[in-house]
Amino acid sequence: LATVYKPEGSYIGRCGLYPFRDQRGELVPGDAFIAWYLARPYWRRGLATEKGEGWIAHGFDTLGLRRIEAGVNAANAASLRVIEKLGFHWVRSGGEEHTQWHDFELWNPSLERTSTTRGPIHGTRDPHPPR
Repeated sequence: LATVYKPEGSYIGRCGLYPFRDQRGELVPGDAFIAWYLARPYWRRGLATEKGEGWIAHGFDTLGLRRIEAGVNAANAASLRVIEKLGFHWVRSGGEEHTQWHDFELWNPSLERTSTTRGPIHGTRDPHPPR
């Protein structure tokens, strides 16, 4: 969804929850993908964290989602910090030499965790990807 910086009334990017699809491209009920893309002049202002907190609350409290996943370019230290602040836990990493990525997930704390099509659930996961 379009993101407007209210003090200036300026469009600065997009943030939101998006339908989550499994490896076969099928929608996974109860799961969503969170993403944010902000114009460079608005980085380092806490806006991604603020928007992430709002979308997570909306996803869990209003939509009743059970899980939210996020994918981050491994070289994007700022987004990795945002993911950590938001409480996401590392799931897996991949990519090729110049396109490394990490996937993270966050479970709805008010719902019981159940297995997904992605694989087994572990009680706790290291929130930090391998370096």
